Amino acid sequence: MEYDLHEALKDKRFELHYQPRFNPANEVVALEALVRMRRTDGTLVPPNDFIPLAESTGLIIQLGDFVLKQACTWIVGVNQRLKQPLSIAVNVSGVQLFSGHLCDTVQNLLNTLNLPPHLPGTGD
Repeated sequence: MEYDLHEALKDKRFELHYQPRFNPANEVVALEALVRMRRTDGTLVPPNDFIPLAESTGLIIQLGDFVLKQACTWIVGVNQRLKQPLSIAVNVSGVQLFSGHLCDTVQNLLNTLNLPPHLPGTGD
């Protein structure tokens, strides 16, 4: 599995699925990005099968950065087509959180993509 994880990162075989979040009026106001690893045979690997390994090997930093970039890039494109923008949530690992570079990574993405740090309609 560790070899598969390394290869999947190298080949960018991770994909994001988006779970909607609804407000009390049953309107979609936000999305949560969920990562999946795709094996070379096309099957999807659920996160509980690869996230713990990614954390224990330190690959979670690279994976987390990839997920953040993909999710932010995707939501910018989606919001350009919507009347009311959606916000997006991305789960981060404790390893990534305490790595010391998460804030800089997020700030750089927000600046590069011209993405506001808070979007209306999240219900927060």
